[in-house]
Amino acid sequence: MGTPVGRAGARPFGRGNSDLQEQVRRLLEGDPETRSWRFEVKKGMVTIKMPPNHNADVGTVVSNIRHIPGVESIFVIAL
Repeated sequence: MGTPVGRAGARPFGRGNSDLQEQVRRLLEGDPETRSWRFEVKKGMVTIKMPPNHNADVGTVVSNIRHIPGVESIFVIAL
C-alpha cells in the first residue's frame, strides 16, 4: 500500500563509533600540534579534550572534524 516511513530523527547515513573514532584519531595524529589531544566519540558526538598551552588553531581543527561524515556535534574542553 504505502511507503514505509522511518522514525522521526533517524539518520539516513549512520556510522559506527569505531569508524568515526578512527577518522578523528587520524586527523588529530596527523598534526604535530594536536597529537597529544584526547577525544571521545559517542553516537556521532565528538568530545575533544585540549591540553593547556597548545598552539593549534581550534577553529580549524573543529572545522576539519565537522567535515567527517557522521559527526553530528563537537564539544571542546580545555584542560
